[in-house]
Amino acid sequence: AGAIAADARAGVAWNPPPLAAGELAGPARHGPWLLIPTDWEGADSEPDALRRAGEAIEPRAEASPPGEDAAAPAAEPFETSDAAEARERIALWRDPAGLPEDWTLALAEAGTRNAPRGYRAIWNDAAGRTALRAEVRRLGAPPDYVWAARGGGGPALTEARVVDGRPALVRYSPPGPAHDSRLSVFVRLFDAASGLECSVRGYAPRLRGGDPEAAIAIARSLCPPPAPPIVLRYDRRDTTGGATARGSYAFLDDASDLTSGKVGTGWLRGYAEGLLVHQTDADGVSRSGFYGDIEASDEFTAWVAADCWGHYEVTAVLADPPAPPRKRFAIEGVTYESDGCGNTVEADAAIEFRWGPPPPLEAGADGIPWMRQGQPVGCGTYRLGEHGRSFVIDVPAGMRLIFAWVILSDPFPGEEEIVLKDEESGSRLFLPPRRARISDARSLPDRART
Repeated sequence: AGAIAADARAGVAWNPPPLAAGELAGPARHGPWLLIPTDWEGADSEPDALRRAGEAIEPRAEASPPGEDAAAPAAEPFETSDAAEARERIALWRDPAGLPEDWTLALAEAGTRNAPRGYRAIWNDAAGRTALRAEVRRLGAPPDYVWAARGGGGPALTEARVVDGRPALVRYSPPGPAHDSRLSVFVRLFDAASGLECSVRGYAPRLRGGDPEAAIAIARSLCPPPAPPIVLRYDRRDTTGGATARGSYAFLDDASDLTSGKVGTGWLRGYAEGLLVHQTDADGVSRSGFYGDIEASDEFTAWVAADCWGHYEVTAVLADPPAPPRKRFAIEGVTYESDGCGNTVEADAAIEFRWGPPPPLEAGADGIPWMRQGQPVGCGTYRLGEHGRSFVIDVPAGMRLIFAWVILSDPFPGEEEIVLKDEESGSRLFLPPRRARISDARSLPDRART
């Protein structure tokens, strides 16, 4: 996202793979290009030809917003021009950042025909002219920004971008002979964790033309990125479980037993039930105030390296042990990455406790993130697989990837299946990677079977 430096290195891949023999019967994807035969029936349907072609290749299924039933009624219609009332009445409301002080809210509406699953807001400038329109809404499936059709209104460039690791669509008029300084900049940003899409359309001069960064900043303030983790450094793991020295910590087999410190690397793979930390870290800084604010459901990553870490959730804050000052938590493993851990991690190895969400999912060469074992995700498209076999699937919000050995009678007894678990209902979906089809709907309630 943003400008590309003039001295940035770039490579060019010549001669993409040849197309399959034969004439195209319909639209086809070829590398970064969308090929549309001239005699295809939708080719002359501008300005919708690109959208129609994209849908011909990858049809979009209708879906309900995350956590909502398709038949559920929208919120009670509400309109106001009072920003304070909008903050109080609209659950998803966020004040956009960076607006001039003399801009005023002209309209905020929620539960209306224009905003059935979120809200829409319009701001005017000091002269009373429309300056900005913003919309926040829940989506039931990740948006397809790659196939978005070019909008009208002048020589426009529409780009599928990544902003803060999240998909975005940006329309603007880049500098050049065809530049149109009057073109409204348009930004759409999707946050998979919340299922929200935040859209911004600029009408004021500062939000028109060839620089989309101001509009992107406003969209980011409506769908803010996750806060960076709080990082505390420790350098001594106490395998006896005491953690009595400054900068020391212990993962416990039994959260109630301070002598049950773990050895090996199982504590990085989620095999620990308790964490004991000295309240002074390896840098000699007392963290008593920070630890005093930790609550059940808070999360942290025990980080040794990029390929060696374990992520946990706090399930309970336990009574403090006697002096020296230490904190004790009951914990549950969520996900991990242990390829670089080896068979052991030295007791005096530096470690960071990163309090916050787990590290972002790793994307493959095609840009699709791998769904990590044990980590709940927002709605989106993910790659699932094990042992060299993988496939791509659209996953609704609140699903966790687990693996389970399932004994099948035929034809692959003992085959390992990929299992998705719904966090809210506990339902499970079993997917065999070898056969790439759903083999079993057991544990799914009737209302969830599709």
